[in-house]
Amino acid sequence: MKKDQIQKIKNKLPFKKPGKRFLSVDLSGSTLEIVYLERFERDIKLIDHVLAYVPLDEAKRDDLISGAIQKFLKKNVILSRGIILSISDSASVSIKTLILPQLPENEILNAAKWQLKDEIPFPIEDVYIDWRLVKSFDDAEGGKKNEIICVAVKKQVLTHYWDLLAKCRLKVTAVTTSSLNYAHLLSFQQDAPKFSAVLDLDHKASTLGAYVDHQLNFVRVLPISWERITLALTENLLSGKDTNNGRLTFDEAEAIKDNFGIVEDETQVVKDTIHGAQIISLIRPLLEALVRELRFSFNYFTASVNLPQPRKLYLTGGGANLRNLNKYLSRELNMPVEYLELPLTPSHKEVPLVDRNRIINAVGAALADSKAAVFLPPELKAKQNESREKMSFRLLNVSVAAVLFLTGFFTQVKIHDYQDRVRIAQLHVNTIASFNTLKAQLNVKEELIKKIQKNELVADGVLKTISLHIPPEIILYDLSLTKDSHTLSARGNITASEEAAGQTLTKFIQQLEGSVFFTEVSLISSRESGLSRDFEIKCDLAY
Repeated sequence: MKKDQIQKIKNKLPFKKPGKRFLSVDLSGSTLEIVYLERFERDIKLIDHVLAYVPLDEAKRDDLISGAIQKFLKKNVILSRGIILSISDSASVSIKTLILPQLPENEILNAAKWQLKDEIPFPIEDVYIDWRLVKSFDDAEGGKKNEIICVAVKKQVLTHYWDLLAKCRLKVTAVTTSSLNYAHLLSFQQDAPKFSAVLDLDHKASTLGAYVDHQLNFVRVLPISWERITLALTENLLSGKDTNNGRLTFDEAEAIKDNFGIVEDETQVVKDTIHGAQIISLIRPLLEALVRELRFSFNYFTASVNLPQPRKLYLTGGGANLRNLNKYLSRELNMPVEYLELPLTPSHKEVPLVDRNRIINAVGAALADSKAAVFLPPELKAKQNESREKMSFRLLNVSVAAVLFLTGFFTQVKIHDYQDRVRIAQLHVNTIASFNTLKAQLNVKEELIKKIQKNELVADGVLKTISLHIPPEIILYDLSLTKDSHTLSARGNITASEEAAGQTLTKFIQQLEGSVFFTEVSLISSRESGLSRDFEIKCDLAY
């Protein structure tokens, strides 16, 4: 079974290995394209895309771009911060192919700048330049040569877009442009010949790229644009019966361009009294100029690189929506002319041709693989590395601060834990001490009870004597016997004034001392407690 047949069967299988997702943005002088896609081996899934026209005012344009990007990120829940930046404004980007002697890699850029200063339309000091090797070869004299492709981007423009994306918290991973993007798409086209060309009819200008084995070899900017085609349709139609003084409005011209385009039947009624012949007469000069520019470019490409002319021309860009343009160019150039296709998965809903031609540039930017020619000027690489180092340093500082904070935090937690343990231990000690005191008191009482039970203490006589002599003002609430000293402590409360209390206690003590059960009774303490007095007396037992 052939390899392409096996691949077709794989594409129809219901389950696929997950692809890798890419986010790209294409910025030109008048449009904004944002694309988010998932790339598989031979096709893509277009997850979401946005196309918007941007105003000429710089402040309003920046607000629209940043607002659209942030809304797009939020809508699609895009957490990855990497983005591919494509700049397709021919007034800001220039691509040139150079032939240089084989030099050490670190010398190629300076040699390229020396040649480019006479070939690009910008001052060499005002641009970022990056290059990629196309091929190495021997010239007719046997000299070793390198063919390289150089991209020059205005510093002001690239830095402005770079900073604008940084404000959206995005990091540019590659810088590219339309002619390079289409090289990525050619590898996905069915039956794409070895030698092919892509015509990008953009808003302000057109770009023709010639490709060999899907690698860009030649670029030329053509003075034809879809804006010029639309404006040509707004010229006087030489018919007094038409509205707007015989002219079409810009929107009417756009509608005719998309719906009728290059009218094949000149007698066909296009709008009101406007016929196909009138439409053709307005755009014929531009179409003929476009054909001349294409023929000249193909001949120049063949002569400069000594390779055959492209075998097929692909159309894309907003101007490619001019209906029947592919048929007209195919007939005039005598070569196949097709629209550049999106390599969508078989289950993906087809994107209308009008939208496809306008977003395909950003799609191509997102399809760059590890071997593709994507650019990141050395100055911006250094800036990105410096930013990465600063970020790493900040992260290091934050990490160290976090470690110190967590160390201090856990130390405090441990201190509080130990303090709690000490407090709980102290409570245990105090509780145990209370239990020990209570136990000692109980032991005394138990000992007293045992002595009484063994008749070692004449309890009846002691208690009867106390009961007999105790005055009504006194209340005893504790009697404690100390075994070793053979003493009895009595604590109580007397309700009387200080003088009366003293007399009453003295009389009570004398009466106890006069009994046969006590040898000596003494007042240990006496203190005021509200309206009464607390006291303690000590009695030495005679038995």
